[in-house]
Amino acid sequence: MACRTDRQVQKYRVSLVKEAERYYENTQHWNLDAEYLEPLKEFLVNNISK
Repeated sequence: MACRTDRQVQKYRVSLVKEAERYYENTQHWNLDAEYLEPLKEFLVNNISK
């Protein structure tokens, strides 16, 4: 297990606070049919589904 510096721990804690402030109920943030995800979907289908 890697040792973390106080600065790394503080940065991690700040990131947790930022995540806690997100509004996860907005369905526009979770549109998995969005056009910009098509290249990712194609890559996953071609490389993982085998």
